[in-house]
Amino acid sequence: MTDGEGEPREEIRPLVGPTPAAEVPSLFRDVIESFVLAVIIAMVVKNILGEAYKVPTGSMEPTIHGDVEGGDHILVNKMAAIVREPRRWEIWVFQYPLNQRINYVKRFVGIGPETVRIADGDIWTSAYGSSEETIADLWQADGLAIQRKPDALRAATFERYPQVLDEAVPLADAEAFAEFWFTPRAELDDDSSFAFTGEGLRIDSASRTWAHFRNPIKDRLDPWSPVSSTNCEGLHDVGDLRIDLGLRPEGPGGRILLQIRDSELSEFIEARLPFGDSRAEAGIYLGDRRLHDLGGLRLMPGRRHRLSFANADDRITLEVDGKEVGRADYRHEPMVAQGALRWPARVSFGLEDGTATFCDAQVYRDIYYRGGGGRSRSIFDPSYENCCVDVPAGHYFVLGDNSPASHDSREWRRVSIQVDGRDEIAGDVMAVVDPERLDDRRENPYVRMKGDQAETWFVDEFGNDRRLDGYDPARGSRRSELPAPLVPRRLLVGRAFAIFLPLERLRLVR
Repeated sequence: MTDGEGEPREEIRPLVGPTPAAEVPSLFRDVIESFVLAVIIAMVVKNILGEAYKVPTGSMEPTIHGDVEGGDHILVNKMAAIVREPRRWEIWVFQYPLNQRINYVKRFVGIGPETVRIADGDIWTSAYGSSEETIADLWQADGLAIQRKPDALRAATFERYPQVLDEAVPLADAEAFAEFWFTPRAELDDDSSFAFTGEGLRIDSASRTWAHFRNPIKDRLDPWSPVSSTNCEGLHDVGDLRIDLGLRPEGPGGRILLQIRDSELSEFIEARLPFGDSRAEAGIYLGDRRLHDLGGLRLMPGRRHRLSFANADDRITLEVDGKEVGRADYRHEPMVAQGALRWPARVSFGLEDGTATFCDAQVYRDIYYRGGGGRSRSIFDPSYENCCVDVPAGHYFVLGDNSPASHDSREWRRVSIQVDGRDEIAGDVMAVVDPERLDDRRENPYVRMKGDQAETWFVDEFGNDRRLDGYDPARGSRRSELPAPLVPRRLLVGRAFAIFLPLERLRLVR
């Protein structure tokens, strides 16, 4: 191309040409694409990554509070069910095997393949298929193991069951002290003295002098009453205990004593902590046997110390000023196998040959797992005290933390019915007619009135409400029940990891 004078002229082209009208993005299409993308992300998050659930029942109290109207809202990691197996003591959400329209939340205590036993309030395991063997035989063959909680869960569990009311913790006056503690006068000699100061309880004694916890330490009996801070009613003494207290040793020397009596042991568990120039040895003892040597540990006179002494799952721990200084594991044969008498559980603190001021004393207990749940089993049923289940690979045995009242693996029963020779259908022995009202249960099959007509209905294992025409157990229909304690892997939803509502209970779940 040339200009009018014959000189070549550079052609100028636009960097971006005009856009055809058909290619102009419309606002409507942007909105639709954004909406579809948001739906896809929401579905991925809900079905793969995580979801929120409201807990309607008290099965997991006091860890997770349940209520139809205002229960805890928990966050569930669904990815965990895809990438790994559940671990013992974790809390998971799963579809209830006998009514898969309902999600349950429970603690996983049995991970197949193994045999799980509940005995003396603890969880024990042995080789898969050993349910027919007695506890005594397994113990003699070294085939029975107690399952210990991880340290963080152990600490969190204790703190959910305080036994001393807040106003009595400081040990500030005789009245508050006498409500929860006592000292037999027979244990005191002429050189012993007790005094309540502004700091706490001051004990001066040349001999062993104790303050014993006064109240029974029991698992809870009434499944319908709320968990309370004293919580001293129940069928069983709980020997898995922890005592926390502050103290200030005084004078040249002496020895602080902490003691726990487990109802399943004939000997006391004791921590002996010298202070100052005392020549006494520091250690953790079971009766006269030293389980752990604390070496040259000495508490300092005039300095405030904080002690924590615990016994749970056949493990003893001692902390001084927030640092663990001693740990000792021991073994004991479950008392249920021995048929022996038990001793009242007790916890005590005291001192020997010295002076010290004690304050801020709190006692905690562990969960006591019952063999039978609190709803349908009689305490006179032998299976109430202990429970034994073979758990195959890919299956799990689960329990609620509210052991006296939880509807969990201990109580689940599968009912199957057959009408006029047709195929069997199966479901829960107790039908949940409305999934929003889990406490409203009826014997399955159940009768529903339609006008003047009585109709028989059955809720099957998939949650379908099915009408049974002509069902009559007396006329050729069959109904059978079997225990169904296990959760198969295919029904896992995800691991519960946090409470996010109500805001005052915002926390990680252990």
